[in-house]
Amino acid sequence: MDFFETVNRRFSCRNYADRPVEKEKLLACLEAARRAPSSRNSQPCRYVVVNGGEPRTGLIKYTKIEGFNQFADQCGTFVVLYGGQAEHDPRTGKPPPRRAYWQTDIGIAAAYFTLAAAAQGLATCIIGYFEEKPLRELLGIPEDKQIWLILAVGYAKAEPKQPTPRKPLEELVRFLP
Repeated sequence: MDFFETVNRRFSCRNYADRPVEKEKLLACLEAARRAPSSRNSQPCRYVVVNGGEPRTGLIKYTKIEGFNQFADQCGTFVVLYGGQAEHDPRTGKPPPRRAYWQTDIGIAAAYFTLAAAAQGLATCIIGYFEEKPLRELLGIPEDKQIWLILAVGYAKAEPKQPTPRKPLEELVRFLP
């Protein structure tokens, strides 16, 4: 699939088919996320793949809060992205810059994952609202790490009839001489 086709195909799915995601496809998405650039190649992101059992049940419980993420029961696979700020710069061994570049790094990794999923016919939804503490305990994520995002991954029941509306480019971009 052409890159721009992939970009246009990706959407936030909230209606999943009852069909498991093949492990090879998940591994390809994880490899794409692993290859995503990060500040000073710190690679701060870690991943937990949740496919079923108590971890899936608990994850759904901790994401379906205050009326959000009601679609979660339909999705069979979730990928939890977590990590923390690097303790040292991998190149210099010194403390990292004061700016929290890892917050950008997580977004880049999520973008690479979701685009790799779209290129393979998978649908995704980025979940940013959840109860972190009980979810961290459930998944065995250390206290000093933060859960950044959860990616719902599966096959869409139906493709969207039309692309999600976007603001015109002219409204978003300025060219300077």
